[in-house]
Amino acid sequence: MNLLATPSVQSIRGNPELLKTIWNTVEPDLKDVETYLTTGRSPKYDPIKILGRWKFDVNGVVRARRRAKPNMTSKEAQAERVFIGATFGKATLVAMPDNQVVIKNIPGLKLPANAAQGNLQTLQGQWKDAGNGYQVSISGQDVPATVEGDRLTIKGEGMDLVFNPAD
Repeated sequence: MNLLATPSVQSIRGNPELLKTIWNTVEPDLKDVETYLTTGRSPKYDPIKILGRWKFDVNGVVRARRRAKPNMTSKEAQAERVFIGATFGKATLVAMPDNQVVIKNIPGLKLPANAAQGNLQTLQGQWKDAGNGYQVSISGQDVPATVEGDRLTIKGEGMDLVFNPAD
């Protein structure tokens, strides 16, 4: 009953259009929803590793860049960590079951060397299964993506984007 009294649940209950959308989404997968609520696992969606909310992993990107350039000095790595953290640190990605993908708080794809964080944007696109990974299509670009353990990596032209599951 406490849950039903919360303002967020009250706003949903007071919005018939939203209730209809939620019901139309849940109804075809009622058994899967019940299993998920009971076990924390979804037989239908768990195999699709890209699904969910992801947060940008600054350290993961720096590690990938150091692997690509093994002679990078510690000073260079620290400078990259500061730059990448300042420009991409707030980026998040959401991959949805309807094959839609949204990347929020990401700077423009062509960054000047002194890019301001105020130039953040939201990009929308699609993802699809590509056999041994995924293909993400955003802004007319098709790029490969992989999920290994708790890391989503999107291969970029100048820099790979690395994400971890959002809390």
